[in-house]
Amino acid sequence: MGVAPVSEFEKILNDADCSHLGSKNFSYLTELLRREWELSKDRVLNESDWLSENIDFLTNKHRYYTSAASKIWDKQKSKNLAQLIKTEKKIKAEATKFKHKKEELAHKKSKIELPERGVETMFRVALRNHITLSDIADTKANILLSVNAIIISMALSTLLPKLDNPSNDYLIIPSIIFIAFTVASIVLSIMATRPNVTQGKFTKEDVANKKVNLLFFGNFHQMKLQEFQWAMDEMMKDRDYLYSSLTKDLYFLGLVLNRKYGILRLTYTVFMIGILVSVLAFAYAFYTQGIA
Repeated sequence: MGVAPVSEFEKILNDADCSHLGSKNFSYLTELLRREWELSKDRVLNESDWLSENIDFLTNKHRYYTSAASKIWDKQKSKNLAQLIKTEKKIKAEATKFKHKKEELAHKKSKIELPERGVETMFRVALRNHITLSDIADTKANILLSVNAIIISMALSTLLPKLDNPSNDYLIIPSIIFIAFTVASIVLSIMATRPNVTQGKFTKEDVANKKVNLLFFGNFHQMKLQEFQWAMDEMMKDRDYLYSSLTKDLYFLGLVLNRKYGILRLTYTVFMIGILVSVLAFAYAFYTQGIA
């Protein structure tokens, strides 16, 4: 508060200056004072610090010097001080509660949520990669199928009519080799993209024993909607069953990919050998006829 007033005038002036401490509008007036500090003294206090500053001032640094001021404002000043202390306790209690809640959430997140999220991310990325690889395999098989279809259609329209002429008998064997390898490539390309047909049904016992993978359409496409919804509800209630289904889905996708890429590799090999053998056969046929 500074130096204590000495003269009666100073005491009256001091009490008048601090009259807001005993006012029923204390909260409003102190908030105005707080804004004045921020603007004039460049001093910014948070709610907790501001309450502590006021409580300390009212408790240790202020008193009314005149009996009239004390009689008029001391009682309300005490009420205002009690309200400040009550508010401070409430804010500290909320801060402590928030801190504990934050620590609890952080603990749960580190122990539960992060691993769960990591597992879900792993499944999401792995399944997306498998599906992308499956799309790539199908695209490659379709390219081979289209190329061989074009080749065989050209062979049928240009090469085979020439074989009716006896003078072109030397082209029969190279043509058979060429067409045979082309047809083999087409058949293998179709096999690489040919889907498997499954039964599409399951029983409640299969769900209870966790034997059916509900994430694969081939296991439920012939089931009624109500039965499928029931089975999905049961699976989602069981975390282990859910992750087990995702694991099975990932595993069987891997088996399908292995089959596709195995057949696709064989198709490319047959196509490459067929082109090479056919070219050599035609070259040999032309050479034996003295055309080359």
